[in-house]
Amino acid sequence: MAKPIYISLIFFLLSSIPAVLIAHHGFQIYLAGILVFFGAYITIQAQRCKIVNTAILLQIAYVTASSIHMIYHHVVTGISRPQGLFSNVNFTAQMLELSLPVLVSLAFNKSIKGIPKWLLYGGIAINLLALLITQTRGAWISAVIALGILLFCVKGWRGILAGVTTVGVFACIQYNTIAGRISTMSSASNGQNIERLNGWLVTPKMIMDFPLGMGFNNFKYYYPAYMLPDAKEVLIHPHNLFLGIAADAGILSAISFSCFVGFLAWYIVTNIRYIPDTFYYIFALGCATALLTVVLHGMVDYTLKNQSIMVFCMLEAGFCVGMIDYYKCSALNRK
Repeated sequence: MAKPIYISLIFFLLSSIPAVLIAHHGFQIYLAGILVFFGAYITIQAQRCKIVNTAILLQIAYVTASSIHMIYHHVVTGISRPQGLFSNVNFTAQMLELSLPVLVSLAFNKSIKGIPKWLLYGGIAINLLALLITQTRGAWISAVIALGILLFCVKGWRGILAGVTTVGVFACIQYNTIAGRISTMSSASNGQNIERLNGWLVTPKMIMDFPLGMGFNNFKYYYPAYMLPDAKEVLIHPHNLFLGIAADAGILSAISFSCFVGFLAWYIVTNIRYIPDTFYYIFALGCATALLTVVLHGMVDYTLKNQSIMVFCMLEAGFCVGMIDYYKCSALNRK
């Protein structure tokens, strides 16, 4: 049913072999993610959905614990951008944007009631506040877009209104920080913007010089030779998901991974209706919109550079494809 998705992943593995031979660690991130994707898919096909559900919920629990850790250090010790439990603040922001849509989808699920429902509301509040504390602009924007799509799909315009109200309340808590960070997005004098733009400008040249890739995590070793005159920082990656993969693993790997993303998006959008179970349908919507945040944020950052993020992302992708395939095959067999 979803053969193009699997083929593009396998081709990505094969086309990355030259980069693996010269890699300075890093390919294991993608290998682990791909194994998790197929593992989740096979587990769901074996009708053991609860195993995958539990894995996703445990990941969200970890993110929530990390959020509590961040909020504590922000409020008690006064650190403006505290890091998470086991990762820096930017990686934590990416984990938060992956978990929030799933939490919201579960909160809107009518089959969850009582104390679990209130725990979900509390988790959403904690994660939203932690996301604001990260001050990560790309995560803010991608999360807002993804949550808006999810709320509209589940509750229509009433969902959008509820989402805007909730985000507005939390935004008031960190108004000065948000206003300051948003104002820097279009600033030509902002140091981060200048360095990121410099990286985007020279990375295509680097990719053309190394069409088979520079090796995973080797970007920082080659970048100094390509730095523009006004560049001051040696970037460790080009701050773009697809440019990062092309630089690390080569042009063919970037094309195959782009195909995977495109096929995955098309398959979910056109076939998610085959999931008849309300709980799993809304849960799959939450996972799908969470995956969207990775791509959106990936336009301004290398969002799959961290193994935990890669595994969480591919776990959700495997869940979505597995659930759709299972119910779609069942529907076709009944006909």
